[in-house]
Amino acid sequence: MNKPNLQLCCFLFLAAVFLQEAVAQGNLKLNLDAGVTYNSLDYNLSNRVDSRYNGRWGLAANLSLEYRFYDSFFVSGGVSFMQHNFEFERTGSREGWYTKSRNNYLSIPVLVGAYLINNPFKEEGLWLRVAGGAYTGYWLSMNRKGQYPVFSELQWDGSFPLSEKVRERYDFKRNENQLNRIHYGLQGQLQAGYSFGKYGIYASYSYLYGLSGLQKNNVNDRDMFHKTSMINIGISRNF
Repeated sequence: MNKPNLQLCCFLFLAAVFLQEAVAQGNLKLNLDAGVTYNSLDYNLSNRVDSRYNGRWGLAANLSLEYRFYDSFFVSGGVSFMQHNFEFERTGSREGWYTKSRNNYLSIPVLVGAYLINNPFKEEGLWLRVAGGAYTGYWLSMNRKGQYPVFSELQWDGSFPLSEKVRERYDFKRNENQLNRIHYGLQGQLQAGYSFGKYGIYASYSYLYGLSGLQKNNVNDRDMFHKTSMINIGISRNF
């Protein structure tokens, strides 16, 4: 067995021992939720007239594992699928030209927090918790549709179109726009729920602020950063 495989086996063994001990002590909770996102961009278009970015709604789903390490304090980590959607719109004399982008991301958040009201590890009933931390992830895909100006000739039906509607899937292999597929940022979270026995239900609000720009090269301080609100409803189980 080579060294990387040996290290992986040791890590998996230690992880299994840790999980077994956490379950034996009743300090582990599994959370599953889904909901919607609303994403906008922090950007600078001071040198580009008749242009703006608009926020758009998207979908989200999260799976996380929570470990209570001391009294009401916990650390959680997991995997999230979420959409950071937005629209680029031309205004003024260029009104009617736009690009709507649907962006799918896979994220790994790591949060630390505490229960402020009650503790579902100890008691049933209503609980409230706060958490904060960071996330990192990967830009899976982008689909765009829009309307753009064209220089066309007179058509057979007598029309003379000045714009054309386009729908496409962005090719990250070519990556003509030099987009940055790796993303990271800060995340804050507020949850309220109700526990009954080992199970519970909850509602969650999260705010994510991107620290990595959408482009690999920041030209003239014109890079863009995600600002995303996420609202989810989920179920949990204590182990």
